[in-house]
Amino acid sequence: MDPVKETYLNFLNSDQGVEIYRKFKDILYTKRDILTRDFIDGEIIKKIAENWKGKKEIYICDIGGGDGRRALEVINYIQSKFRIKCHLDLIEPSKSFISRIKDYKIPKNVVVNCINKRFEDVKFSRRYDLVLLIHSIYTFKGNQTIERAISLTNKNGYTVFIGNSPDSFLAGLKKLVDRTYNSERYELYNVEDYLVSKRSLFVKKSFATVCRISKRDYRASVDGVLDFISMGSYQKLDGESRSKILDYIKSKSRRSNDEVVIKEDEVALIIPNVDRRKLEEKMLYELRMNLKSKGIDVLLVNKIGEGSDIAELKNKKIKINKNSRDKLSILFTMAHLYGHLVQFNSSGYYQRLTKRVKPPFPLKFSDGFKQKFKEYEMEAMRIGKGLMLESFDLDYETDIKYYIFMETDFKHYWNYVTTGKKGSIRDFNLLLLANYKKWDKSKRTIDPIFLDGKIFVKKNFSFSVD
Repeated sequence: MDPVKETYLNFLNSDQGVEIYRKFKDILYTKRDILTRDFIDGEIIKKIAENWKGKKEIYICDIGGGDGRRALEVINYIQSKFRIKCHLDLIEPSKSFISRIKDYKIPKNVVVNCINKRFEDVKFSRRYDLVLLIHSIYTFKGNQTIERAISLTNKNGYTVFIGNSPDSFLAGLKKLVDRTYNSERYELYNVEDYLVSKRSLFVKKSFATVCRISKRDYRASVDGVLDFISMGSYQKLDGESRSKILDYIKSKSRRSNDEVVIKEDEVALIIPNVDRRKLEEKMLYELRMNLKSKGIDVLLVNKIGEGSDIAELKNKKIKINKNSRDKLSILFTMAHLYGHLVQFNSSGYYQRLTKRVKPPFPLKFSDGFKQKFKEYEMEAMRIGKGLMLESFDLDYETDIKYYIFMETDFKHYWNYVTTGKKGSIRDFNLLLLANYKKWDKSKRTIDPIFLDGKIFVKKNFSFSVD
């Protein structure tokens, strides 16, 4: 095992290490544990728990769950929403840590099974509805351990990893400390890279916790954080290393009159055990229902009509030729058209812009006009992404493919505008499919635009995609 991983494991297997960790957690996340509160209040666990309506019991596995407090907080939330029996398997290699579960009240209708072993050494006889790994992967040997954790969920179950963002306050602090070991802890970005390399289905969500320390307690609080991150060895570091660490903390802190504020960026990777095809069907359904709630009907038809091969938006009705695109691209087309609906019913600028791009083609335009037209298309796609995020969680692969769809669609259309050569639906789909296949080589996405209020559609409004 790498030196830093072995040191970390041994540190948390001691009474001293456990006390230092608890002190650290109270400093950075407060005694209320704002990390768990944000995990629950930020809709992550809420959306997962919606899948358990009607179930009489669920099984949860908390890997590296320490004293069990965070898992019990999650269970408390679940039981506040549903009358459901919860079975918790708490896996924790530290005997000192796992013995502290007695400090907390076990809710009624909850069965807790404490397993005092390393995750890699546990033999499992069942599958789970929820597997939690909250800041608990740092000693993992590698990707095979991640694969084992993911394999523990039953059908429609979820695996949830939570850890530091690679650019966060704690991530940078750990890098400075780990240099003294010439090795690194296993981090959440390693998990993400592995999931992408395996083309796994997962949702990535970012959130932040904010720590407020009074200036009076600043020195003691910094010492408490460093004592844990360095695994009790901060005072043994050479003067130059300690100086760099203190400078780093200062650069990451925001100071006001009477307090110091430290923001910690967190990331959750949510891996559902579902079939991608069924997920795409569900996303299509939920987007259509969301549009219907806005007074917009979506019809999937075999043929559109004169002047439109792919899709048409007329007044409050979207028609899409279901034979012209795959399901995912139909989803993106719905979102895209909604974006244009918003644009054309909110500003006359878009009508003036698009009036210049009318057949017959080819037409000549300056690079400046091309950029303005692309920005108009991007804005429509951003509004469409906001609509999708209103409707469902957007998984990592679909998010990137949405950007690929936007880029491919614009290049294809602009080539038609400037050359007069209209590619066939088949040619476009082949090009799009080839670009989709390379999604794991890209990390490009677009920021969503969320709208407030209703959209008032003008009479006789129409827009087509051909």
